[in-house]
Amino acid sequence: MRARNIEGRIMDVGKVFKIKSILNLIRKSEKLRIIFLLLPSNFFLIFFFAVAIAILVLYSFWTVGPTFDVIPQWNFQNYLDIFMRREGAHALLFLKTIGIVGLVTVISISIAYPASYWICMRGGEYKYMWITLLMTPFLISWVILVMGWMIILRDNGLINQLLMSIGLTTKPIRFLHNVWAVVLVLVMGWTSWVALPIFVSLEKMDKTLLEAGADLGARPLQNFMKITLPLSMPGILVATLLIFIPLLGEFVAATIVGGTSGTMYGILIDAYFKRMFDWPYGGALSMLLMVTSFGIGMILVKRVGLRTLMESL
Repeated sequence: MRARNIEGRIMDVGKVFKIKSILNLIRKSEKLRIIFLLLPSNFFLIFFFAVAIAILVLYSFWTVGPTFDVIPQWNFQNYLDIFMRREGAHALLFLKTIGIVGLVTVISISIAYPASYWICMRGGEYKYMWITLLMTPFLISWVILVMGWMIILRDNGLINQLLMSIGLTTKPIRFLHNVWAVVLVLVMGWTSWVALPIFVSLEKMDKTLLEAGADLGARPLQNFMKITLPLSMPGILVATLLIFIPLLGEFVAATIVGGTSGTMYGILIDAYFKRMFDWPYGGALSMLLMVTSFGIGMILVKRVGLRTLMESL
């Protein structure tokens, strides 16, 4: 019995020495140290992202049975149905969504750029306070923000009551349940977010270049077009990346304020997963969205540069 206890202690000591030798090896090797530090995050990405996407890809090539059970029969019919089902209405909805998101991106950046420019150039010692205040909408839940706009835009909402009280209209104007309501809510919700990378890009700009341009006789508009705008272009591209990709799958605002005419592609995916129980077709719809988002993202990242992107986040 005593011999067994001694043998067990020897084995425990051996395990401790093995662990110490492994840790010493990791400390001495920079590559092993990097791998060891990245191991938890890589495990998280593989398990919760890559595996989930792989399952979704598998489902997109299968079919659904009459009792809504998924049948593992490999085919491309789900992808063909995107362009053929309901005379291509789903593909047209995807193009419509890209158009809405593109319009929201352009309007948001057009509003955020002057605000960021003013804060950076005229904000003085309070510019970081101003940019923080500009980001306050993101301290509120997105659902609550959209519901607030629904209350403002409805027939008996604040805007209609104000218009009728000053005599501009005698009956409520229908602001809700159309594409423009979706565009308005998305612009109001995302403009402050895209202002941040633009502000970072303007803040890093060497201001002495503007003084040099003025000394050489350049007017303020020429200074802006030749110096400020080109140097801040990485911030604009990063802002485009941060707003365009997430909004492709947006369905909360479209559901609450969009109505039938304001339907977006994300609502279609949600419907096939949650209400129609056609997971294979929903997977195919999701794959189209993911591939498009990934392609646009890679184009913007290549144009901006990965280092510039990380510095602007």
